[in-house]
Amino acid sequence: MVDDFISSSPNIIPCIGKDCACCISASEKTLNGEKKLPQKNSVCDCGSVICMSCSKMGHEPLNCSKYEQWDSNIEKMMDSLNMVWKKENTKPCP
Repeated sequence: MVDDFISSSPNIIPCIGKDCACCISASEKTLNGEKKLPQKNSVCDCGSVICMSCSKMGHEPLNCSKYEQWDSNIEKMMDSLNMVWKKENTKPCP
């Protein structure tokens, strides 16, 4: 029931910190016309920094869409580097 309440409340964000069960709540006055929170970093008691708009790791001054692009590019680059490392440092099983 609690998870349903949190997921249906536009002004409550669950913490993304490892093993943290806290939530960050904002005043309903901060919701914009689309019932969404503004892009702003918030810090949980556990020390995790969370973007209130997209509920991901805090990324100010980047807006959420630019952060998503950047994160996607980093992920693709890491996959590419891993493939290169595997190719150069491993061999097929005999």
